[in-house]
Amino acid sequence: MLPEMGEYLVRAYLEHCKGCKIVCYNVKTGKGQGEIDVMGFNFPEKTIFICEVATHLDGILYGKTLDTTVEKILSKFENMKTYVEENINKNKCFNKVHYMFWAPKVSGNTLKALEEKISEFKKTLNSEEELKLVINDEYTKCFHELKEKAKKSTTDTGNPAFRMLQIEQHFLIKVKKNKFKREIEEAFNRAAHLKM
Repeated sequence: MLPEMGEYLVRAYLEHCKGCKIVCYNVKTGKGQGEIDVMGFNFPEKTIFICEVATHLDGILYGKTLDTTVEKILSKFENMKTYVEENINKNKCFNKVHYMFWAPKVSGNTLKALEEKISEFKKTLNSEEELKLVINDEYTKCFHELKEKAKKSTTDTGNPAFRMLQIEQHFLIKVKKNKFKREIEEAFNRAAHLKM
């Protein structure tokens, strides 16, 4: 299955902002149809990032109820933790494991219920594990951090989301330069007109 655009953005963030040299998509966990959306490895820092990505622009809802949504997200984290313990880090090769939930919009009641359940789940984590909600303002902050990285890079990394940010940043810089150039020309024209 091809990654969706939100997964491409998370991959770009892990590569360009978190130093991951290997990033995988849609890793099957062996638990029914369970999968990890994005997994990134930063070997020098012995850190892995295990990410669930839900790019629902109108707010997240799995099933028909708030409880179903929260339980599904929590179940995904439990499956991810089990997968990491049994398959990736059972020999403690990594010093840090970051579980992350990425969503651009999680609204009031869903957010409150999710935070309550997440706080319970966090109690099951050991000292080298962390769970982070990259949602709402935090998602926006990470997106802007990634845009800053895109502004400084022109190399095509094979990631369509990051490439789109690079193109956008290139044109924004060009527009700003052209606007500045026009302002300078207008200032010179005004100055020349005043001397006459």
